[in-house]
Amino acid sequence: MANAQGWSKTSWSKISWSKTWTFYDGDWHEGNLPVWGVRTHAIWLGSSVFDGARAFEGVTPDLDLHCARVNASAKTMFLKPVVAAEQWIGLVQDGIKRFPKDTPLYIRRCTGPSARARCRCRRTRSRPAGVSRSTRCR
Repeated sequence: MANAQGWSKTSWSKISWSKTWTFYDGDWHEGNLPVWGVRTHAIWLGSSVFDGARAFEGVTPDLDLHCARVNASAKTMFLKPVVAAEQWIGLVQDGIKRFPKDTPLYIRRCTGPSARARCRCRRTRSRPAGVSRSTRCR
């Protein structure tokens, strides 16, 4: 059955704007995995958090801070972080390995009340405007 835009569930899942890998339920899945449905608590009540990080030119600026921030945001929203910051870093590093070297990536770590960790790495066209390797890396 097609939705209002004329896309069927099958065609929607096969749209590929960019290569994507998603860590969900303890494993990596290629593509834009549909991890939430219309009855998911996070959709109706906004009970989820995420933080975006970048990878470009072989570096991941402030990745440790980004990974700590997603857990701090979870606590702020009265959610229990289920993945330690060090584990997030490991998941991100594992996700990055699934792309050709030096591929610019947007990396989202996301969690919600379902106590499932989600890490999605998606190819981007380039690093953000005005961000150079020398000004963003420690």
